[in-house]
Parts: sequence; C-alpha cells; structure tokens
Amino acid sequence: MPLELLKGNPKTFSTDYWSLGILLYEMIVGITPFYYENEEEITIQLIQENQIYFPSYIEISASAKDMVFSLLKSDPMKRIGVINGILEFKQHQWLQDVDWEKNAIKLNIYDKDNIFKYLDYKDLINRDNLL
Repeated sequence: MPLELLKGNPKTFSTDYWSLGILLYEMIVGITPFYYENEEEITIQLIQENQIYFPSYIEISASAKDMVFSLLKSDPMKRIGVINGILEFKQHQWLQDVDWEKNAIKLNIYDKDNIFKYLDYKDLINRDNLL
C-alpha cells in the first residue's frame, strides 16, 4: 500500500501507478518488493525510504529496474505518469519497442452487438436495455 494511503490520503492515479510498480516487481522477481517473514517489519519507514532491492540471482535490465523505481517513488508527485500522464509511461525506455497502436483493442462502444463479443451477458436480465 502506498505511503499516501497509509497516511489516510485519498486514492488517486498515483496510487494506481504505485500498484502497477508492485505488480511489475512481483512479475519480474516472484515476490513482493516489501517481503519479510514478519508482516510487522513492513513499516512506513521502509516505504518512505524507498528501499527496494532486486535479487542478484535474477538478470534484470537497467530499464526494467528504472521503470519499477519510477513507479514506486515514495513521493506520489514524482511517480512516472503522474505529471505528464500515460504518455510519459508509454515512452519509457523499457517500453520503447511496444507498438501501442498495433496492440490497442479497438472497440466501438456504440455498437450494442459488438459489445457482447467482449461481455458475458448470461447474467444480464434484458440485453436490449443495456444501451
């Protein structure tokens, strides 16, 4: 949980970027960046100091590490994407080879029949009233 939520501040886009950083770290390393035998050892001080380590037995690119560090900044205003939006995130060196346009899912949300290709509508009572 990001420091700002521990302090009782409201959830914002910056907390979503923090969560993405945690997810990326866990996908790369296999454990949470704040993993300890005793949960009480995970303190606000650790999060404030941004003490995140990558194990030496896993080969991780510098750009991948930078992405994780950029998402897990203690100061929410310094996290990648917070000031300049998603474009800043998408332009990060770690994602430079991603063709965002090619990989985008294009969905015409105004076409009622098209929506049902992506939704399981078994639980809907009357699909004609959806839109």
